[in-house]
Amino acid sequence: MNGCAKVKKITVAVLVEVIIFLLYLAYNIISLVSSDSSTQPLFEMEWKATEFASTGLGVSEGSDYYVDESRKPGWFDEGQSERVLSYGPYMHLDSGQYTLEIHYSATGEGNFLGTYSNQLLNEGFHNNRTYLDPNDNTATLSFYLPSDIDDFEVQTVYGGNGSFSFSGIKLWEEKNVKSSNNIYGCMVRIFALILFFAFCNVVYLYFSKNKKEVLPVTVLAIFAVLVSSPSFNNLVVSGHDIAFHIGRIYGLRAGLLNGTIFPKFQPEWYNGYGYIVGAMYGDVLLMFPAVLNIAGVKMQTAFQAFCIFINILTALVSYFCFKGIFKKQKVAFIGAFLYTGAFYRIMDIYLRHAVGEYGAFVFYPLLLYGFYLVLTDEALSFKETNKGWLVISVGLAGLLNTHVLSTWMAAIFVVLGMLISIKRAWRIQTVFHGVKAGLATFLLGASFLIPFVDAMLVKGGMNINSYTENSYPLKLYGIGFAGYFEM
Repeated sequence: MNGCAKVKKITVAVLVEVIIFLLYLAYNIISLVSSDSSTQPLFEMEWKATEFASTGLGVSEGSDYYVDESRKPGWFDEGQSERVLSYGPYMHLDSGQYTLEIHYSATGEGNFLGTYSNQLLNEGFHNNRTYLDPNDNTATLSFYLPSDIDDFEVQTVYGGNGSFSFSGIKLWEEKNVKSSNNIYGCMVRIFALILFFAFCNVVYLYFSKNKKEVLPVTVLAIFAVLVSSPSFNNLVVSGHDIAFHIGRIYGLRAGLLNGTIFPKFQPEWYNGYGYIVGAMYGDVLLMFPAVLNIAGVKMQTAFQAFCIFINILTALVSYFCFKGIFKKQKVAFIGAFLYTGAFYRIMDIYLRHAVGEYGAFVFYPLLLYGFYLVLTDEALSFKETNKGWLVISVGLAGLLNTHVLSTWMAAIFVVLGMLISIKRAWRIQTVFHGVKAGLATFLLGASFLIPFVDAMLVKGGMNINSYTENSYPLKLYGIGFAGYFEM
């Protein structure tokens, strides 16, 4: 009877999943068919130069604003290279793709047209700029608004050289080229739903066979949510690197909507000039907020959900790895509790916003557990050793696809561990499975590793020994060996 009841429950669950999938598929097909593929502007606005607020630096000449070097005394502080000339209009704009166009005249370098929104500081939308070439008289600046704002500002900036004047600025909204209602966006959403159903089914099957794990896993998940309390806010907590990583998520989102799963070159950076940020930083974990954003979740909420997701994932991965090492549920629970609540890790999340670094904390326990399985005496059994090399490869590949510096630091400790356990490390079984772990790691990380090595080997490319003023050279500010043991 119990067996029949269980089969009925599973059958009902599968039918519910199929119905939800079919409804969501129909919704995406309708959205795709009904979406407007036109690239005509949705609206246009135009302002004369004198309609903007002035800092007082320039003077009005008819309908133009004009400034030259004679206006610098009293306006430029010592060492100041630029100054805002005009600003405004602090208007409402809906989320979407926009273009600004300015008509100007310049005889010197260093003049810019820029956008600003205080509401979107935490989403990386801060002072997007385009250079105003003195050899030209028209320039455009394209930008994307991730959400609606009420304080859109346009700034003209005088570089302090020669003369500069502008007559007017035009703004228009284009058909959102990043719209998620294209074929790739629909495919991403449908695939994400399939993965979600698969995850729910795996969780159900596991806990139905391991009911003793329900309580500790539930408590750890609740603790991880409590650790995530700063994310339950109507604003993202500002931090050191947040704008950079939000930009990475937007680049990944744009790549997915253009049919590229892990774009190495992201064209949205630096006013459309692009940057190979995807070749320097692995984007595996950032797929989560990128897919959420494509599914219709605004970027702020997607990023907050990402922080919560990482905390829960860190708690659960560390728990199962520690349990595999210590064989005791209580010890594993305490270890995962301390690891998830570690002050440095929380500081990484909410002060530094070091996405790659706190993402790497998910994979350290896997690496530790994998080497435990390979190096201990109990790992001599074929089954355990097989799981060991697989766990190592997942841990190393996860690190590599998340944060290169964390991979390098982990590699140092791997070498130290192998030297300390040199007799065990050179057993035939250990060497054989170590080779398998290395090959598997390369295959799992090849999509990141090959472009990364290629970028590093480009002539005139990365040079950590050269730096410019106000930069932070690695050889002076990088962590030394003793730094690994400092608190």
